Amino acid sequence: MVTVDQFEALATDQLDLGLLRPPIDHRKFVSACVLRESLLVALPREHPLANSDRLIPQKLTGQPFVMYSPYEAHYFFQLVTTIFHRAGVTPDYVQHVTQIHSILALVRAGLGAAFVPEAAAKLSPESVSFRPLDIHPKPQAELCLAWLLENDNPILPAFLAATGADKAARMGRDRPSEISK
Repeated sequence: MVTVDQFEALATDQLDLGLLRPPIDHRKFVSACVLRESLLVALPREHPLANSDRLIPQKLTGQPFVMYSPYEAHYFFQLVTTIFHRAGVTPDYVQHVTQIHSILALVRAGLGAAFVPEAAAKLSPESVSFRPLDIHPKPQAELCLAWLLENDNPILPAFLAATGADKAARMGRDRPSEISK
């Protein structure tokens, strides 16, 4: 499920725990950030920039770019548009999609470049090269555990304690950083 669907399932008691992207409404949900990872540039292997050690966003000006959906993948859409806006870059968005797997398939097909979280490289798609993004501060993609504030499932506290998510939430590390800063 994408994040939007998980929030709906959490709110209607179809899920007890979600693994999703921020932002999280802390009036309804409790959360703990469990992963922060850098973004990489995914490129078709034969792309002229595929052999670069590191890429700055300006190198992508005018390049075909596979983008996240502004609705179903709002978190990544905001993250990427913020990166381009700060760099003064106007990429050529050729497709908007929801899932990272779909983005990698389109990159592999030669449709364009894309920004993906570091874990996407572990999917090892053929004919896709991954390059570090050379900007400061380094944008981080965050993944959070979230649960309904009023959840009364008796196994949930034990699971949260076993993963340390209960302590992270209590210590205030549950609030992911804002991508617009």
